[in-house]
Amino acid sequence: VDMTDMLSKLGGLGSAVIGAGEDVRGDLEGDRQDPKTMTMRGLAINNPRRDGFLRSDTTLLDSFDIERVEAIGGSNSLLFGSGDAGGAITSTSKRAYLNRRPTMTVAATADSEGTRRYTVDAQAGTQYFAFRVNGVRDDTLYFKPGLKRHAEGYHLTATVQPWKRLQIRGEYRYYNRDTIFAQAV
Repeated sequence: VDMTDMLSKLGGLGSAVIGAGEDVRGDLEGDRQDPKTMTMRGLAINNPRRDGFLRSDTTLLDSFDIERVEAIGGSNSLLFGSGDAGGAITSTSKRAYLNRRPTMTVAATADSEGTRRYTVDAQAGTQYFAFRVNGVRDDTLYFKPGLKRHAEGYHLTATVQPWKRLQIRGEYRYYNRDTIFAQAV
């Protein structure tokens, strides 16, 4: 769900530092993550990019509207990042694809702590126009008393192909996440 957490635990990147000037890592469930302070091979990684553009800290907060995330290390990051030696993180939003029959995926998950998460991903596309909508509602509770996260969001995207070699894409994203961190309880 949390892309920063995924990159830290499965992607081989160093855990994010909780706060500026502190050498405390947010490795436990419910700890705050800051994607600007991730590391690769001991070197800092620049701010994450989304679809090639620098975005706010919400870029890696939730996976409901992300199709792919890449962590590019070392000198290759100079091609895609701002030139940090540690690397670059890029993510790609879900897109509306042409010539796709209508599909819809609805998912619901729950756990023993009381977490509830609902997602929807629906798409339809013709030869010249496609539309896709993604949504999430997430109420996460952690094993630490008092910690929780509530998130709601939706992502709308459309693709139009007026001529054979021209595609016009547009998207709108709304995401709201309220979290009680361990430091704030």
